[in-house]
Amino acid sequence: MMVRRFGIGGLLIAAACSGDGSTTPAAAAPASSFVSKESSATAGDSGQLASELLLASGGQPTSLQTAVPVSGGALSAQLVQVALDHVRSEMGNGAGPTLEGSDRIRRLASDPTAPPDANANQSNWDETLAAEYARIASYSAATLDPGIVPSLFPFKLGSAELAGPLGGGQTPPVASWRTRSSGDTTVRLADIGAAMRARALVASRLLQTGRGALAGPTPEAGSMGLLCTEQLIDADETLIGSLFTDGRLLNGLPSPGSYDPQKGARWLPAEFAAVLDPNRPGVVTGYRMRDSASDLEGLSAVLDASAELYWLARDQQPSAPVRSVFRGAPFEPPDQGNPTGPTPLNYEDDIGPLLMFRCGGCHYGYPEGGWQMDTLQMVLAGSPHSQAAGISMVVAGNHAQSLLWRIVTVPPPGFLRMPYFSPPMAATEAQMIADWIDQGALESAPSQAPPQRGSDLALAQFRNMVALHWDAASGGLHHRHESDRSSGIATSMATGRALQALAHLRVVMPGAVQQQHTVDDVLGGAARFAASHLLLPSGQAVDSAPIGGAAGLPPVAQGAGIDAQGALTAGLLAARAALPQDTVIAAAAQSALSQLLGWFDPATGTFGGGPGFRGARLSASALADVLAALRLGIAIDSRAQAIRDQFLARIRTSLVQSEWAGNGEVLGDGIADTDGNGIPEPMLAGSRSGRLPLLSAALVVGSVAQQPPASDEVTWTKHVRPLLIAKCGECHANGSQQGEYALDTVTMASTPGESAGSQQMIVPGNPESSFLYRKLVDRIPARGQQMPLSGTLLDERSLATVRNWILQGASRR
Repeated sequence: MMVRRFGIGGLLIAAACSGDGSTTPAAAAPASSFVSKESSATAGDSGQLASELLLASGGQPTSLQTAVPVSGGALSAQLVQVALDHVRSEMGNGAGPTLEGSDRIRRLASDPTAPPDANANQSNWDETLAAEYARIASYSAATLDPGIVPSLFPFKLGSAELAGPLGGGQTPPVASWRTRSSGDTTVRLADIGAAMRARALVASRLLQTGRGALAGPTPEAGSMGLLCTEQLIDADETLIGSLFTDGRLLNGLPSPGSYDPQKGARWLPAEFAAVLDPNRPGVVTGYRMRDSASDLEGLSAVLDASAELYWLARDQQPSAPVRSVFRGAPFEPPDQGNPTGPTPLNYEDDIGPLLMFRCGGCHYGYPEGGWQMDTLQMVLAGSPHSQAAGISMVVAGNHAQSLLWRIVTVPPPGFLRMPYFSPPMAATEAQMIADWIDQGALESAPSQAPPQRGSDLALAQFRNMVALHWDAASGGLHHRHESDRSSGIATSMATGRALQALAHLRVVMPGAVQQQHTVDDVLGGAARFAASHLLLPSGQAVDSAPIGGAAGLPPVAQGAGIDAQGALTAGLLAARAALPQDTVIAAAAQSALSQLLGWFDPATGTFGGGPGFRGARLSASALADVLAALRLGIAIDSRAQAIRDQFLARIRTSLVQSEWAGNGEVLGDGIADTDGNGIPEPMLAGSRSGRLPLLSAALVVGSVAQQPPASDEVTWTKHVRPLLIAKCGECHANGSQQGEYALDTVTMASTPGESAGSQQMIVPGNPESSFLYRKLVDRIPARGQQMPLSGTLLDERSLATVRNWILQGASRR
């Protein structure tokens, strides 16, 4: 048998496309400057755009999503090539933590039959992952390049610029695909969902036909489809196993199948950072929260992706090869069920997150007082002080003799109570440490069955949407839920994406119920709220609106831009298709679509950013929302088909930073664009070493003068919280509450600390009377000292941001 290498040649498209049978797109004139890439950046939300490009291309994908191909076979082939090139390029660019530290690989590595630590690096995770790759190669009859590094999650922002020379020839080694890193390891939940959904669509497309027992119609298609499956199921298990929070600690969701938020809510946080092993590039050793709130946009993205994952293994899935892969081979079967009964506490899931939350500001990454707690081994080693005193940090089975417990309750002579700068640990927290020690001080959880793929995560996300975000009285969906309350605000963008996710969940879990509310209840209520509160009579979306009895929030009447219009239109159209008998939703969907279509400029083949504007800035996710609205709108307005075709043809050459050899390029020939289709080759696409074929983070349509002005609304989520956490978070967030003051939520920021006395921290509408603002601007505040106490003071722009947020009402959005 001839074995083909997993490389970058144009080999996948023949298996992935249909239409007129052509796999070589016709030459096209280069795009004019009216549409251009904003920069060489690529973003974590690019997966959402890749999904829409696949749904606009030819073929018969076995996806849960509604695929509507464009009219031309050549354009269809081009779109699928761009989407697959993007996902394939991500297999080697290193812009995210690798699969090696995923919960699934760690679980498999703990099995007695797992491969041993052959290279003596103190872990068999790498050997376990290598065994997974070997199975993928065996099931696809492909030879996997050893340089592949499929990511578990995408970083929030990356670059398409190559870190070094790519190398000539048609198949440069995957190890040379690495891109330049910003050093920021932040991950957005919305981007995780987008990446998972894209991998589900790619896997279902490439694996829908096979070669007998082998996966995929070709070795290359099979190996890529299985690698995407690996990423998808590893991400699903890691989210369930490590990344739920109650607003404080990050750890797993125990017994997800029976999870009920009314008995103690836990959710996936809006943003977190991956903590990487300095000795093993890209390997995750833990996570730190950046934004602990539940964000509706992120929740909806993961709900959508998990519903897709659940669908791929169901009997209704039309492709037997796809069902086979997602039910097991070459991966272990997912239907073993969840363990019953309590599991013992362990350091990785329980104690480590608690210590990071309460003590990480001084002892994580820093040996404050000579003690560092990055790993359990460091915790057990203690400090020079404890070593000199001959006191053990942990005596397994005896918490009373363990300094780790004693120092947070009643420390022995010569030791100070910890945490030093924050309130004492709660009795429940200290008891958790005691119970862990008494249960044997386990480092990791005993081996247990994996979660039900897709279904556990989808059901948990739906239950949280109802419990934390949905206002049953009005039908509105709160944009954000912090640990102490919901935002009181609905936004068009988040609501639109939630409606799409609910419509898809309705197909696979029609019987899902939370607090006696069904999927139809939530979908219909949220869509009717959007129709009456988030749409102007013209059909234009508004950016946001108050929910129910949210005090002090004025109604919003100003129309929003194309990003909100696209998302809400797509959501209403999805709700209309799911609930066709609801005339209110149908009328709203028609009105919103007509407004969106009216923003299309036939002369330029592009959309303006709003009524009367020819220019726009379109992020990858905003562009995907517009394309989703056009795709779904074809069912009720024939204009949407022609407009989508013209728009995609117009922007195609600006979508991607460069391209692989699949469209006739010859790498290393010295010609930037061999076939004249307007897309350069990687090594000659600009920057010092060229650019990888990744989707652009944003497109710019027209000039700045032709675009609508940027919104002057200052929000807590996007503007104020990141600013304050960056400047003041070391002392006043994520478990540190110096001066009895914290900034984790708006409520906490509004609650006076020791230095405030009777003064109000935040007076909505009046920054001058808000002690928070006064502490930032006054050289000598009425009480205490100017903040931040250490480090540089806030600059004028940052101070203006905080001031304007308070002046505008201190919104919880």
